[in-house]
Amino acid sequence: MRGTRIAWSVVLMLAIVPGQARSATIGSWGVDLTDQDRSVRPGDDFYRFQNGAWIARVAPDEQHPFMSYWRDVRSSAPARLTAILDDLAQDKAAANSAALKKAAILYREYLDQAAIERLGHGPLEPELKAIRALKTRSDVARYMGRMEGPQTLRGANLRDGFGRGMFLMNVVQDARQPQRNVLQLAQGGLMLPDPAYYSAPEVADVRAKYRAYVEQLLTLIGWPEPAARANEIVAFETKVAAESTPLDQLVDPSHSYNPLSFAELRNLTPGFDWAAYFAGAGIPPPKRIVADDPAAFTRIAGLFAKADLEMLRARQAFATADYNAAMLSSDLYRAKVAFRTNVLNTPSLAARDRKDGAERLVEAITPDVLGAIYVQRFVPAEVDVAAKQMAQALRAALDARFANASWLSAESKAEALRKVAAMQIRVGSPERFEDYAGLRLSGKGLYEDVHAAAAYEWRELIARLGRPVDRSRWLLAPMYPQYAYDPQSNAAEVSAALFQPPFFDAAADDAVNYGAIGTIIASKMIDGFNLSGAKYDSSGRLREWLKPEELAHLNAIGSALADRYSAFEPVPGVHPRGKVLTDEALSDIGSLEIALDAYRATVRGQPAPVLDGLTGDQRFFLGRAQSWRARFTDDAIRNQLTQGSNAIPWMRVNGPLPNVDEWYQAFGVAPGDRLYLPSANRVRFW
Repeated sequence: MRGTRIAWSVVLMLAIVPGQARSATIGSWGVDLTDQDRSVRPGDDFYRFQNGAWIARVAPDEQHPFMSYWRDVRSSAPARLTAILDDLAQDKAAANSAALKKAAILYREYLDQAAIERLGHGPLEPELKAIRALKTRSDVARYMGRMEGPQTLRGANLRDGFGRGMFLMNVVQDARQPQRNVLQLAQGGLMLPDPAYYSAPEVADVRAKYRAYVEQLLTLIGWPEPAARANEIVAFETKVAAESTPLDQLVDPSHSYNPLSFAELRNLTPGFDWAAYFAGAGIPPPKRIVADDPAAFTRIAGLFAKADLEMLRARQAFATADYNAAMLSSDLYRAKVAFRTNVLNTPSLAARDRKDGAERLVEAITPDVLGAIYVQRFVPAEVDVAAKQMAQALRAALDARFANASWLSAESKAEALRKVAAMQIRVGSPERFEDYAGLRLSGKGLYEDVHAAAAYEWRELIARLGRPVDRSRWLLAPMYPQYAYDPQSNAAEVSAALFQPPFFDAAADDAVNYGAIGTIIASKMIDGFNLSGAKYDSSGRLREWLKPEELAHLNAIGSALADRYSAFEPVPGVHPRGKVLTDEALSDIGSLEIALDAYRATVRGQPAPVLDGLTGDQRFFLGRAQSWRARFTDDAIRNQLTQGSNAIPWMRVNGPLPNVDEWYQAFGVAPGDRLYLPSANRVRFW
């Protein structure tokens, strides 16, 4: 959702917290040594060596299933942002800026529970009436197009709405022609986060709770025969899941990039009316689209063609109630929190705390309003300068590694170096922010204004289909603690909100900062060269630039990592999907090596100081382990590994470190230690 770019001057009217000199926030130099369990040998379990005493002290529960530094940092952002929004809601200065006024309207409307309760389910009734009137499968396809297009908010902090239709739709940068945008279609039809939820025995209880949730919402909205319809909906989605292509088969971008003409799309899916679907989305049938897996489209469309119409209507009614529950009366709101938030822990507008939900809504619709104020209040200038200096030091280290990469030919090495030179390393925040000039809010109620915002966002997206790609567009809002890599823009990005302890502290030891935030920045840079990233050249085009033997080398080390990660068993009977985690694992290994190189460069050839008996290299690895300090409930671990493509925290430490020679040297890891790998068995990125 982007409008005209402006330089925000009005935010200066709000209070700014200046940066000031201080001692390290954690410990005397950045690591809390009281968290350590010195009874654990570093080579047996480095994660527990640094974090074991803390792990023994804490006890996660259903209300707090994730206890970690990551969770603390992500929880601090909403608290800071709600304080900003409380100021906005009262500050007369907001009236002088249309963008600030829009943010204030959304915030107030979400918190006005009395007004929401007065309306009850009323705002939903026109949608339910429209669903009851669907007479044919073409009618259903048209309705799905409307849901997937102008009725879906796509905020980076949300996972609401996906899977309501049989196919997902978005406007993205074309991987083969990165100077242009293209309409992307992906397999959908699932209201749980991953196909595995419909069959994996370890999440059988989640399936049972989902079926109960479907029945609960249908009952609340007065849909006939809710129990029977819930059974039919779950049975239908189970069939769709069985015909869907698993995530581990879609991680290769060359396999999930399949351009099709409109005629080819229709021929693939004779049971689905695409003309009606696009009409519902408010766009003409596109001449060209990109699909993730055409064969899956055929299978899913076949199921849709045979599906009972009454079940399809009930499913759309459930999907509509589920998506809109956070904007409606408390019975629907509480039901969504109980399942989506407490059971699945997926980010949506239904938050346990009402103010958190209000902040999340504003962040989803007008992120640059919050971002501009956040940067002014909470990002001291010296932190921004240090972040950019670190980014350039990491670029130099990566450049040096590729200059000496023995497995690359001279031609491939030259392309790798071009890609490093061209890479945008974005740390902190953009220089300019958006004003959302085209967004029109009535101020007459939450439901109406959220849907107006979704329609505005869709108009902005489809307008990009006729415009050149803006390669300077940031992926992440600065107040959201996260990181990303965009292969088509060749951009590594780490948001300003992540530059706080334990990831970064201007007063902490350089070794700790490089081990924490340095490895995060570096991992996004390495993303440009892992199994997926290496499919894109220095211009951002999807193209095989590695020679066959080089690609074979990369695939071989990826397969070795996939097998190792699949063998982990963090909860009895639950194994990670190693193939899905391979890119992340490769980037973790490479990032540790180049971040350590960059840290060592800071001492300019001199021995690093010894602090509390620890060398610079030791402090670097402790900084990494501390930053991933966490304890999850077993259910939280199971959920993350079932629905996500990210490893759990201890795997981000004990997984990559045994492949890094310098870690063995720093801590005297030797044969007989549980994490020890013989030199010949270590995965070497370079």
